[in-house]
Amino acid sequence: MARETHTLAVLFADITHSTALYQQLGDVAARNIVNACITLISGVLPRYQGRLVKTIGDEVMCVFPTADQAVLAGSDMQAQVVAHRPGNYPVSIHIGLHYGAVLVEDDDVFGDTVNVAAYLTAVASAEQILTTQATEQC
Repeated sequence: MARETHTLAVLFADITHSTALYQQLGDVAARNIVNACITLISGVLPRYQGRLVKTIGDEVMCVFPTADQAVLAGSDMQAQVVAHRPGNYPVSIHIGLHYGAVLVEDDDVFGDTVNVAAYLTAVASAEQILTTQATEQC
C-alpha cells in the first residue's frame, strides 16, 4: 500500500436536506435525483483538473491541484445543479473545501485537510461554499 503526501484542495459537495427528499419522494425517486445530482457534480471535475475520490451517500469527495480550481469547480457545481434541476426537482448543494497536505493512499485521501473540509461542509448552508482563511490566502 503506497502512501504519499501531497498538497491538494479537498472539496466535499453534499445535497442539502436529502433526508427530507427521501421522506417526501420515497426511496426510488429520491435515489434517482441523488444519482442525477452526483452525475452533474462529477461532470464538472475534468474542467478544473479535479478527481472524484469517492461518493458517500449523497455527498461527493474530490480533490484539485489548487484552491482556485476547487472554488471555481464548487461554483460551477452549484450552477449546474440549479440549472439542470436533477429529476426535475429543486435540489441544492452545500460545499466545504480546504487546501493543504493530505495523505494519499490507494487513490483515497486522509488527514487534517480532509477533516477540515468535511467540517466546513457540515456547517455550510444550502448554496453556500465555505473555506478557511488559510485556503483563501494561498
